[in-house]
Amino acid sequence: MIAFLAASSPFELSTITRSSATSISGLAAEDISWPFSGPDSCFKWGNDKYFFTDSDEFYIKTTYNAAMGNNAVMLFIDYLANKPEPPEPIEAIMAVTIDDDASFEFDDFGKGWVYAMKQSISKPVTITLYEDWVAENGKFICLDDNGNEYGSEDGYLYLNDDHVLTIDLNGHTIDRNLNEATDNGFVFRLYDYEARLIIKDSVGGGKITGANNKGNGGAFLVERGGLYILGGKISGNKAKNGAGVYWESQGNLCICNCEITGNEALENGGGIYATDWGKIYFGGYVEVTDNKGKDEDNIGIEG
Repeated sequence: MIAFLAASSPFELSTITRSSATSISGLAAEDISWPFSGPDSCFKWGNDKYFFTDSDEFYIKTTYNAAMGNNAVMLFIDYLANKPEPPEPIEAIMAVTIDDDASFEFDDFGKGWVYAMKQSISKPVTITLYEDWVAENGKFICLDDNGNEYGSEDGYLYLNDDHVLTIDLNGHTIDRNLNEATDNGFVFRLYDYEARLIIKDSVGGGKITGANNKGNGGAFLVERGGLYILGGKISGNKAKNGAGVYWESQGNLCICNCEITGNEALENGGGIYATDWGKIYFGGYVEVTDNKGKDEDNIGIEG
């Protein structure tokens, strides 16, 4: 179907429907929408033609102000469709940034975590918190589109495979929210040699808390992989050994510009319990104080 539009300047193109495509004049609305079809489908203004593929759909919001003289505007329209409604705005509680480029906001922590986990296998991903993430009834539950848990298990968050993930606490808290000791009561678990978890806090005041584990590991249980705590506070966690960090990986543990304080171990390592498998690096300002354990007040390194 071809519609000839008399050139008047300036004017705005309105939404064109099949019934009105042959008789349009005095246009005033701001939107035009069209899914074009066919190799010759185009929008033509004067000598300028704009071609699109079968799958393209464009919404043009603009005011044309051009002296067209006796020229006409021709719209080649093979078929028309209604403009879809814009998505409802969300109240974002976290953002996921992929490879320091594309960023997506989420209004559900679980959905954001699943998305970040799936993306972080192939490229570095950063999660930025906009609000505190508190586990409901002591359990983080992250479900994919099929209703299956992904990146969470038995209430804790985990990294496996080749995930490389940065969490920017951004002044907020990740809270396991456990009042009583339970099996697997840690916050994070790493158990793959290639997994890397980086914790930072870009504005200060962020915290990881609320672990209460009958076994080893409070805020972090690291069996394999690398952990880099580059900011924030690790406090208010409980475990049998290593209430702040339980470390038995052959990878690197890097602790820099953070506080590990106010954690409690039933046995050893209120702050940190480490075997002799891997290497531990401290840098910048690190405070490990006021942690409790059976045999030492602050930090236990076993090997």
